[in-house]
Amino acid sequence: MAFEIDVNVPKVTLVGVVSVVLLAVILLATHGYYLKLEHDEFAAKHYNAVHPLAVQADKAAAGHLHKYKQVDGSPGTVQLPIDEAIKIMAATKGRPPTTQPLGGS
Repeated sequence: MAFEIDVNVPKVTLVGVVSVVLLAVILLATHGYYLKLEHDEFAAKHYNAVHPLAVQADKAAAGHLHKYKQVDGSPGTVQLPIDEAIKIMAATKGRPPTTQPLGGS
């Protein structure tokens, strides 16, 4: 009795191709997930960090916004603190106050 090995070549080829495609999909998905985790970790470390120069600039800007100051090149013109300017604009309903006399003569 002789044994005959009957190999179904199309089926073996299909299984091989499907295996390679499935392996490629798994590898790409794993790599993509790794990149996402790496990006999230980078964002958590760096995007939420306070930059010391930005803090210093914010403090300097806040200092300029909350004090009176003589405007350069314009005698008699002063800069108001921001809080007082907001109160004046609210009191005049959005119209800047004038320094001109109200009378016509």
